[in-house]
Amino acid sequence: MSASIYKQSWEGAGPVLAALTVPVGTVYRLHSASIKFNAAPTTSESLTITYDALAGVNYDVVLYTINPSITSVTSLIWKPDELQYLHGGDVIRVAYNNNDTRTWGVQIIVEEV
Repeated sequence: MSASIYKQSWEGAGPVLAALTVPVGTVYRLHSASIKFNAAPTTSESLTITYDALAGVNYDVVLYTINPSITSVTSLIWKPDELQYLHGGDVIRVAYNNNDTRTWGVQIIVEEV
């Protein structure tokens, strides 16, 4: 039996507002989220990867946060330390203000369970 892998990609030069929504009636496991900047950001601001639960805001969790300007990050691949299951209607969001207007690409990869 093979796993069904789903990857969604976004790109831009303004704010990063990437969101992958799990289809209703399915369950996925979060595999990874990645971001690539064309140049290291210099403005101090947080990049966040957030679990936005269909169950409501009381269940939303910031899974990972980093300030890319501190270590001059241009490429980042984040994988959860623990299994993170996503049920139909749940959303994984990658957000970053991008005040330096860096060109960026984001990918979120999930695996059907």
